[in-house]
Amino acid sequence: MPLYEYRCAKCDYRFEVLFLRQADLPKKCPKCGASKPVKQFSAFAVNNKTADKCPGGSPSCDTCATGSCPYTDDE
Repeated sequence: MPLYEYRCAKCDYRFEVLFLRQADLPKKCPKCGASKPVKQFSAFAVNNKTADKCPGGSPSCDTCATGSCPYTDDE
């Protein structure tokens, strides 16, 4: 389920909306009640499999030290 960020053009209030269906999209600002909040481009989480599996060559992955780590991003 995507999480969208919105900004009110009138009061500049920023808020997030969990999108489940079209009816969930905001029609007004929850702070001031102004209509048509503007959808923002926002950063999103990236799943870096190297960081998740063996950050910094941790002991949990013995192959990192040898340079043959299966979790590298060189794919």
